Amino acid sequence: MRIKIPYQNIGHTIEMLQKQIESSLDFAHEFAPGEHDPKHLFHLLKNNTTYRNDPPGVELLQSFPSLINDNYWGVPGAGDCDCF
Repeated sequence: MRIKIPYQNIGHTIEMLQKQIESSLDFAHEFAPGEHDPKHLFHLLKNNTTYRNDPPGVELLQSFPSLINDNYWGVPGAGDCDCF
């Protein structure tokens, strides 16, 4: 899902983060089936993600499926803190 909305305020960003998390839950269960240990999940994400700053003037929020499969940068797992 791609939604392009101009930055409004921090409250709106937090609201969009909540939607991002909710829309990613099914994918997360498929990505790491049966894994609920925080340490294991941390290492799984660490090994599958690369930090990239948002584009200038943009607050880029990517869902987990977008982060891994259909990334803004064209590099699977590339994003900043709010993407992770």
